[in-house]
Amino acid sequence: MRKESPPNTLTIQAEEEIIRRIAKLLKDRPDLMQKLCCLENGVEVRLYQGQGFEDEENEVYLFGRTTVHGDDAILEFAVDEILYGGQGKHDDVMDVVVHELTHLIDYMDDEDGILPGWNEHQIETYTKARDKEIAKMKAGKNSPLVEYALTNHVEFLAVLAEVYAVRPSALKRSNKALFTLLDEFFHPAA
Repeated sequence: MRKESPPNTLTIQAEEEIIRRIAKLLKDRPDLMQKLCCLENGVEVRLYQGQGFEDEENEVYLFGRTTVHGDDAILEFAVDEILYGGQGKHDDVMDVVVHELTHLIDYMDDEDGILPGWNEHQIETYTKARDKEIAKMKAGKNSPLVEYALTNHVEFLAVLAEVYAVRPSALKRSNKALFTLLDEFFHPAA
């Protein structure tokens, strides 16, 4: 049976890093921060020591996971992934906090793989730009997104948000439409 890690220096650093990254990503979206904070049961965060943790049911090794059941939301993270991820240990995750937070934001809407509040024009623009990037990746052409984005539309959005947060200029060069849509979502004009 998997156990959460007791607080220690690395766990406390990871907790602080989670707060910093969420605050940075949502600094211009207090409405989203309020929705997250006002979930009936809040957002539970679980931290596990090491580079990852095992899902005993599916026997899958994870760096992070988001689980939503009704108004219950759980974010789970490997402490080392928060503190050291994206530093060459593996190619799949650049920012696990942004990735899992994006899943949670995505779940706030009825349409998976689409950010809440996008209008029909934004959804159409996003779908075309997403499909263009997917085709480029499948053709073996250069993309700032990692291959995990090809898993499904939900993972594409989460990986896209990671790239937006970690390598925004690379995303802008590769697919300006995707960059612009995320930039307008996370930093709307006043």
